Amino acid sequence: YVHTINSACHTYIHTINSTCHTYVHTINSTCHTYVHTTNSTCHTYVHTINSTCHTYIHTINSTCHTYVHTINSTCHTYAHTINSTCH
Repeated sequence: YVHTINSACHTYIHTINSTCHTYVHTINSTCHTYVHTTNSTCHTYVHTINSTCHTYIHTINSTCHTYVHTINSTCHTYAHTINSTCH
């Protein structure tokens, strides 16, 4: 689920097995990330470079690889699934 509101990127990513719930959005060039894991298998790395939010999310079991970043208030989402468990 990806949409842009007033030049703010809002991205919601989750896996079907409910092991990784991550909400990432940028407001006024500030990156805010909220992560909730149910079995400690989700790792999220977030950093901001020149007011650009870069977020890399993956699970230890390698079933969900998602890369999300915003460039100039434009949200780009790239996802790769290994066993069809990541939406």
